[in-house]
Amino acid sequence: MQKWQKATRFVMVVTAAVFAVAIALTLKKRVTPVVQAPLTRTDEKAVLETSGGRGKRTNRTKSDFRITWDKMLTYADGSSKMMGLRVITERNGKVFEITGKEGKVGDKEAAIELDGTYM
Repeated sequence: MQKWQKATRFVMVVTAAVFAVAIALTLKKRVTPVVQAPLTRTDEKAVLETSGGRGKRTNRTKSDFRITWDKMLTYADGSSKMMGLRVITERNGKVFEITGKEGKVGDKEAAIELDGTYM
């Protein structure tokens, strides 16, 4: 056997050993993923449910009103129901705040209805 063949075999053995060690280090015991409990829905008919949010309606450059809610349910027909609702608007230089336990907004914001008092 010639000298270059011995050197090549040695390099191949070292490369195979390094490769085997690298594979052994990357193989780890699989961690079992934590399964989260399914979320409980407030209303089965709702297509979207959010917790907490805020919105604003602007007419050209002037803000009509600001709205915040604790929970909102949106339905397939485009209507929404909000819990812990708070509407703030400014009219004739005066600020008005309207609160309610529950509010309903019709499709395309055609009708808004508030129920209950909210502190």
